Amino acid sequence: MGIAEQIYEIVKTMPEQQAQQVLDFVEFLKARHEKRQLEALKGTVIHTIELDEQAEQRLNRLAELTKIEARELIRIAIGDFIEMQKDIENPTELCHNNNYTLRRWGTGPLEIG
Repeated sequence: MGIAEQIYEIVKTMPEQQAQQVLDFVEFLKARHEKRQLEALKGTVIHTIELDEQAEQRLNRLAELTKIEARELIRIAIGDFIEMQKDIENPTELCHNNNYTLRRWGTGPLEIG
C-alpha cells in the first residue's frame, strides 16, 4: 500500500473536523513546495536574463571593436592608396626609393642600382 492509500485509510476514520485539518495541512505543504519551485524557477530565469544581458554587452563591445578595426583598416588602405598615387605620379622617385635605377620610363627592364 502506498503512502496516499495509508493516509486515506487513516483520514477516513477521523471526524470531519480533523480530516479537514489534515487536508488543510496537505494543501499547505503542497503550496509551500510549489512556492519553492517557483522561487527556484524565478532565480533561474533572472540568472538567464543576466547572462543574456552580459552576452549582449559583450557582443555589442565586439561589434564596436570590429567597427574600430574596420575604420583603421580603411584608414590604412586609403593612406596606402594615396602613397601609391604619389609613386605613380613620380615613377623615378619610386624607383630610387626602392633602390632601382630607371633607364627610361616605360622602356626596357629596371636595373638594380
